[in-house]
Amino acid sequence: MSKPTNNHTLQLPIIDLKKLLPQDLAKVNEYYRILKTILISKLPKRISLNDHERHQLALAALEIKNCIGQKSFFSLDLLFSPETLLKWYRKMKAKASTYNNTSKKPGRPPVPDETVNLALKLANDNTWGYERISAELKKLGHDICPNTVKAILSKNGIAPSPDRNKLSWKKFIMSHLEVTWACDYFTEKVLTPAGFMTCYVLFFIHLGTRRIHFAGCSYNPDYKWVAQQGRNFSMFLGENPEYKCKYLIHDRDTNFIALDHVLEKDKIKIKKASVRSPWQNGYAERVVRECREVLDYMIILGQYHLIHVMRKIEKHHNFQRPHQGIENCVPMGFEYPDSPGTIDHIECEEMLGGMLKHYYVKQAA
Repeated sequence: MSKPTNNHTLQLPIIDLKKLLPQDLAKVNEYYRILKTILISKLPKRISLNDHERHQLALAALEIKNCIGQKSFFSLDLLFSPETLLKWYRKMKAKASTYNNTSKKPGRPPVPDETVNLALKLANDNTWGYERISAELKKLGHDICPNTVKAILSKNGIAPSPDRNKLSWKKFIMSHLEVTWACDYFTEKVLTPAGFMTCYVLFFIHLGTRRIHFAGCSYNPDYKWVAQQGRNFSMFLGENPEYKCKYLIHDRDTNFIALDHVLEKDKIKIKKASVRSPWQNGYAERVVRECREVLDYMIILGQYHLIHVMRKIEKHHNFQRPHQGIENCVPMGFEYPDSPGTIDHIECEEMLGGMLKHYYVKQAA
């Protein structure tokens, strides 16, 4: 025989207690006490009641308490303790007196998917703002307010302003990679007989192929020196016509003024990055980090030692190092093997004492 579940209500015999004599009432009370003890022993350790059952027991217990007094009520041997019954009553009373301020009216119905898709189509096909799109939707039988259109565009990552299709800096760079170069300075402390001195390093990078061109370094990059580096760069472009330069990106450092004067004569347009926006010249910044990975672990002894190190970094970057931005390929002059190389046929070329390593497959004799 299966045990009764907690959701079943115990069916006890009903007796009209008012017609009983006191001695008979005591016998009935003793019977119910024994019955309660037996039933409790048959039930699980914890009895779960729903809110309606707690409600009934709490009201019945309150009536008994009002009739026999609190002291006698707490001395009764009940299935649930008097404290528990009174606690249920207090919770029921508090719940009944709490004001529910939640709105019973339904919220605004969602915008139909057809309207959302049509609004996104109008935004992608045109340069209209959200107010114009709202007016066009009204012409097509979709009457929604401009703020709703604005929310739809913002949720889907589309700027609600009319000039959202304006050419951004990122779009400009990505659409002109093959004809754009970038340049930048970085400084390095070198040890000389006179002590530590600051040396300025100038380099260029072609954004399309990731090839870098080390221009030179100087303790004093004055106007004459920078202008000469501009002329040298023009000669380099003339000797390498496959690396076209229509745009040159650099920051707003005044040291680039002489460079701009020289290159603008060759019809190269200068694009200056915004103030405190190094990400706009991110390709050059990545080259600086690559150089730092080597220079920070070396003691540079003078300017010519720095030139030697930069030439090695330039060679490793251009001819040996694969780059993620160009599908993990080497920028220049690397021949990939026709078949996978085995460990016995792989060799390693080290430069700068092992700071730069290049692995390649040894060609058969």
